Amino acid sequence: MSNGSVLITQSITAKSATKPGPARTRLLLEGPIISTLLRLAASNVVVNVVLIAVTATVEAHFVGQMGSDALAGLSLVFPLIMLMQQMANSSMGGAIASAIARAIGAGRHDDASALVVHGVIVGAGMAVIFAAVLLIGGPVIYGLMGGTGSTHAAALEYSNAIFAGALAYWLLSTLTSAVRGAGQAIVLAVVYIAAEALHVILVPVLMFGIGPVPPLGITGAGMATVASFTASSAILAWYIASGRTAIRPTLRGMRLDRRLFVEILRVGAPMSLQPILNNLNGRHEYRRGESGARRAYRMDRGCACGGHYRMHRTVRRDAP
Repeated sequence: MSNGSVLITQSITAKSATKPGPARTRLLLEGPIISTLLRLAASNVVVNVVLIAVTATVEAHFVGQMGSDALAGLSLVFPLIMLMQQMANSSMGGAIASAIARAIGAGRHDDASALVVHGVIVGAGMAVIFAAVLLIGGPVIYGLMGGTGSTHAAALEYSNAIFAGALAYWLLSTLTSAVRGAGQAIVLAVVYIAAEALHVILVPVLMFGIGPVPPLGITGAGMATVASFTASSAILAWYIASGRTAIRPTLRGMRLDRRLFVEILRVGAPMSLQPILNNLNGRHEYRRGESGARRAYRMDRGCACGGHYRMHRTVRRDAP
């Protein structure tokens, strides 16, 4: 073999060795297992703490300044928000992330990119279901949960603001899952912390008003949450479209594939049963301990990996 042939062969070999994909994707596929898991898990913990604990605490703090009835109304809505977040993040979100990760690992980058679009469609469908049920059936649902008078009215105000923007929750969850499935969870931690900073600013501004912004009361708290989630979705959409991940979602020339919908739903649909059962159990405990007192409930997530809830009760006896 001539020297020229050897050089050509070495050049082709060198190019093929760098072909497998971005360095981050190779690190995800070939890096040490324990350090890779810890790196991904640490960012996911930040995301879950910010999304569930901090967001709920901030809103409860400011809504509590409007009185116990407003706080009690907020507490009626929290279990349903938790249900939506659990289904969007852990159930359908986990299914989307795992499907994208499997496709990337198998070298099916076209499928990985298409799964993002299919996931957005699934999320939009779920958002429509939640919005329709809570916007139309909200008065009956919160009445059955024990809401009366001003507590019932406060629950409806907050619920209507939140679930009218259900698409923002589901879109954020889908894009979060796509980035997580691509193995770049650290980006999520940065985006969520920035979004929560925006949320902390917007809640008092929209609730109590400032300058030309009129006070919106408890509705403002819900609008602030939807606004921060919408901003997070826009940033993640830009990040994915910028080509910084192993996925390249596009509508040009793409056709919806039943196989990809099945790949998401065969995991996400069964996993959605767990948060539903958790909420039903929580409602059962709520009804058992209801008589003889006015109670404000605060639900928060107990264990991110197990999906359990802890229920904290603050009992406020009626004045004699």
